[in-house]
Amino acid sequence: MSVDLARAQEVALEAAEAAGRAALAHFRALQQQDVTRKADRSILTVADQQAEEAMVRMLARAFPDHAILGEEGGERGGGQGAAGAGWRWILDPIDGTRAFSRGGELWGPLVALVDPAGEVVVGAAALPALGMIWAAARGEGCLRDGQRLAIAAGEGLDWSDATLSLGSLPRLLTSPHRAAVLELAASCAYAYAGCDLFGCLLVVEGVADAWIEDGVKAWDLAALKVIVEEAGGCFTDLEGQPRFDAGGALAGAPAAHAHCLARLRACGGRDG
Repeated sequence: MSVDLARAQEVALEAAEAAGRAALAHFRALQQQDVTRKADRSILTVADQQAEEAMVRMLARAFPDHAILGEEGGERGGGQGAAGAGWRWILDPIDGTRAFSRGGELWGPLVALVDPAGEVVVGAAALPALGMIWAAARGEGCLRDGQRLAIAAGEGLDWSDATLSLGSLPRLLTSPHRAAVLELAASCAYAYAGCDLFGCLLVVEGVADAWIEDGVKAWDLAALKVIVEEAGGCFTDLEGQPRFDAGGALAGAPAAHAHCLARLRACGGRDG
């Protein structure tokens, strides 16, 4: 059964806004008992849990037959009835929990809807502390705060004048793609690093030409994929495949994406 993507985008925006409100209630007000560590030693706060619950409640009301995968709550119901078979929401309540827990502003929820074929068809991302929100639906373009965004193709790219956005440096510098990342960072004009979801959104905003991340999960990437693509950019895994669940991502304006992918392939996964 098909889903009205305009309606799904509207609900995704509402879910991101609800998560933002839940998180802001704890922003710069966390107590020691509000912060714990997961088994992988990553940070978990009460705000993460409450933000995800706020999203789940809203999505379950709007699409009761859809499955939901959340970073904190795992898989939840739905997806079995004829109306919702194969449709799945993927949620990250706070991408950038470390920044959130320390009072930084570059954090926010990510909401994605994946169709039965495994394609991300709706996505929303927000930076609640800055009052900014992005959304996209397949075939309908990308909006930030209601304004349509378009990434320039970047033809005639001069990489020595390019800006590169990088995810977590500890992850990238211990990944098999270390050599390519170092080469790309050393040969561009400027590089950002460690901005979580905002690192990718810099590409959508035209501030960065490309973004590279590795060692992350599907909920960190799914929403960003459709947002980048609907803005006119390219989004693949680090092998150049159109995936969001392979642990790594390369996003960029078409010319910048092609340049970075060529260097990743040329280095062949050598870690330097």
